[in-house]
Amino acid sequence: MGLLRYLFLAFVAVSVLGCGSKTPEQVVESYLKAKDWQERLKYVLEAERVKPAMEKRYREYTPPEKFKVNPPKQIKDQWVEVDAVIWGKNAFGTEVSNTAQYYLQKTTDGYKIDWEASIGQNSLTAAAFKAQRPKEPLKFRLLGTLSDNYSPFGGNYVSETHWSVALKDGDENFIAYGYITKDLEDGKKLYELLKDGETHHLTLTVRYPSDFELEELKNYGSRGGIRVFSGSRDAALIEKFVCDGWFDK
Repeated sequence: MGLLRYLFLAFVAVSVLGCGSKTPEQVVESYLKAKDWQERLKYVLEAERVKPAMEKRYREYTPPEKFKVNPPKQIKDQWVEVDAVIWGKNAFGTEVSNTAQYYLQKTTDGYKIDWEASIGQNSLTAAAFKAQRPKEPLKFRLLGTLSDNYSPFGGNYVSETHWSVALKDGDENFIAYGYITKDLEDGKKLYELLKDGETHHLTLTVRYPSDFELEELKNYGSRGGIRVFSGSRDAALIEKFVCDGWFDK
C-alpha cells in the first residue's frame, strides 16, 4: 500500500507540475489547439466568470489549422504578451493571416490568459455603441487605422485640426471614424503610432459629440461652401489615448 500510495502521489505531483510549468508560449499553443471552448477554459484567468461569454462566443468554434506562436514580451511584473500569427481562409477561399495578442499573468497555477483583454472584449458591442450614441466617454479596446476620411464634418477644414482614425472592434466590425485634436498630447502620440499605415490594437476612450459640438464642427467644416455630409452619424470623438494594445492594467 505504501508503494502504491507513493506512486499515486508522484503521478499527481508530476501532472500538476506539468500543467503549472508550461511556458507562456506553450499555454497559448495549448489554448489555440483546444478542441472546444470548454477545454480553453483551463488556460484563462477567472474561468468561471468568463465562462458564459466564452460559451456564447465559441458556440461554433473550429481550432485554427495553422498558427505560429512568438516568444513572450514582458509588459509588467508577472505579465507577458505573446503574439500568435494565425492563418485561415477568407470568404473567397484565399489564405489570410492576422496577428492575435495574448496577455498572460503568472499565477500559482502557472501562466493564464486574460481572455477579455486578449480578444478585445468591451462593455458595449459595436452595435450597442452606435445605437446608444453615448455622449459620455467610454473605454474601448479597438482596432485603429489612420484615415483620410473627414467627410462627416465637411472635409479638409476639419483635417487641419483633427486626425481621423477608422475604428473597428476586435471582430473587425466598423464602429466609426474617430477624431482627435492634433495639438493634444494624446493626438500627437496616436499619430506617431498610426503613421505607419498599419492597423493597431488600441485602448481609447471614445464618445459621440454633443449636438452643440456636432453643429460647431459642421459649421467649421462648411467654410467656403463645402457641403456637410449626412455621414456625421459615423463620427465619434476620441477623448483619450489610453495605451497601445488592449492591456491597460
